[in-house]
Formats: sequence, structure tokens, C-alpha cells
Amino acid sequence: LFSCNHQSSTTEIRNRLASQFADPPAASRPHAYWCWINGNFDTLRLKQELREAKANGMGGFDIWDVWPVRDEDSIIPKGCAFMSDEYVKAIALAVREAGSLGLEMGLVISSGWNAGGSWTKQENATMGLFRTETVVVGGSAKTIELKFPAIDFRPGKRKDPTVIELDKNGLPVFYKDIAVLAFPFTADSLIDQAKAINLSDKMDASGKLSWDVPAGKWRVVRYVCYPTGQPLIAHSSLSKGPMIDHFSAKATEIHIRYFLDKLKNELGDLHKTAFKRLYTDSYEVRGQLWTPAMAEEFSKRIGYDLIPFLPALNGFIVKDKETTERFIFDFNKIQGSINSS
Repeated sequence: LFSCNHQSSTTEIRNRLASQFADPPAASRPHAYWCWINGNFDTLRLKQELREAKANGMGGFDIWDVWPVRDEDSIIPKGCAFMSDEYVKAIALAVREAGSLGLEMGLVISSGWNAGGSWTKQENATMGLFRTETVVVGGSAKTIELKFPAIDFRPGKRKDPTVIELDKNGLPVFYKDIAVLAFPFTADSLIDQAKAINLSDKMDASGKLSWDVPAGKWRVVRYVCYPTGQPLIAHSSLSKGPMIDHFSAKATEIHIRYFLDKLKNELGDLHKTAFKRLYTDSYEVRGQLWTPAMAEEFSKRIGYDLIPFLPALNGFIVKDKETTERFIFDFNKIQGSINSS
């Protein structure tokens, strides 16, 4: 009896697999980017292209709002801003049409790449660690003005200027002082840990440091975290915005919920639709990346304080070469895991 049932079950599985190979479900068929170039779409053409995809054996598309790439004569017009009301209605139309045809739909969660957009607030944007250095001759108590690190507005790829919002004082609307470190000024790059001093608690909110400076010549470094302002790469004409802080679980969740909420408002329960996935493209960010929670997460996950080792990120040797290399290894490791919590 067992042998008979086993043979029957095997036959059923074989027949089901044969049937699925002959007519694969949408999830097993080819999927492709569906580029809505420069925010352009046409609802009649949209339906036609979905029917053609179905007729030619495809399983679905991932909609991607992206720049024209090659448009020397500027013939491609500006369409809609990505995720504007009109744009979301078009996505919903595509999802409903795909559902009626048995296709699946997905969406790239940015215009161009990587994750981010005009809705990304500065406190959730890609962050960098910036520094400014002051050389001080000691031997007396001093009040030292530690300048704010210079803000870089130079263009990135496609000559886009950075996206950094400033307050009335010309400072980023979001920033966080990370540390103030002092160490003897020497001709080489070696820092003696025993002589390095953490002065973070001696600087006020305006950047003034009150310190009874020991004799000798000292290098005082102020470290500040604020948005790099790196814009999305290859975004469509009306869809510029900063990339998100990929190290921040909060920033990532806010970004994803932005899309889900907009789509739910048009489509209702997404589980009951042909909409199956959100997709994010390659991770291409530049600079000395940071996040406001970096020091806390480093200490919790690696087991020691990274603040005394910050100069190593700028080429200094802290204590000795082996110790510095081990710190750099740990720092690179934490950068790869900090958003996994």
C-alpha cells in the first residue's frame, strides 16, 4: 500500500512539474525593467505593451523611472515627477492591467538609483563624517574657535549639485558633532594614544573650545556628521533628491513606507494585486560615510570605543600600524552590517 501511494504521489509531482514547464507561472517567467524614460508614460501604450509582454511569454516588469541616458538632441520631453499623484495613478493602472493578464509588477524605489527622493528629509539622507583642524600652541588656558567643516556643493555625476539644506546661519539644517580630539603636532602621522585627549565635552554649541592647553604644539580636530547631499544618479528631469542614509534602519523604513502608503491609497490591499516587489538598484555612494548612530553601534557590536581611532580614517597611525589596521578592518565590517538590525 505504501509503495502504491508513493508511486501515485511521484506521478502527480512529475505531471505537475511537466505542466508547469509547459506553461510556467508568472513568477518563473522572464521579468524585465520597464523604463518610463524621463517620467513619460502613455496609458494606451502602457496597456498595449503589457498585452505584448503576455503574448510573448513574459512574466512581468519592474517599473523604473530613469533619465534618457542618450538624448543628444533633447527630444524626450519632461514627463511627471516620480511618485507624484499622476505618476502613482499610472502605476496603479499598470498593476491592474497586469493583474488582468496574469502578469506580475514591481517598482524601483527611486528615480534612477539608489534609494532616495525629493521626500527624503535631511536627517534621513546619506551622511558623511567631516573634519576641521586647528593648530594650537599651548602653555595657557585658551578659548579656541573650532570652525565648522566646509560644505562641498560641487557637482557629482551628471553635474548635479549636492542637495544640502542650510539654516539661516549657513549650517546644514541637520548635523551632529561627533567628537573633538587633540594630539601633539608632529611631522609624521603617528599618534601616541597616551597623549591624545578627547575634548568633546569642552566645546559649546557654537564651536568654542575652552581648554587649558598643555605646553607644546597641538593639533585639534573637530569631527561633524551631516548630509553629504549626494543626489540620486540618473534621475529623471523633475525627480531630483538626496539618497537616503543606508546605514539607518529608520531612514530605510521611512523610505519604503512612503512607497507602500502611496500605492495602498490607490490599490488597496497590495497582497490582492499583481504588485509583488520593491526593487532597489546598485549602491553607489561616495565620501567618508557615517551615520549619527555609528559610534554607539560600533561599541555595541565590536566592543570598544571608536572615537580615539577617528584620525585613522584620515591616514594617521593610532598607537601602531597593526592596531590601526585592525581598527580599519572593524570599521569596514560595521559599515557592512549596521543596517541589518
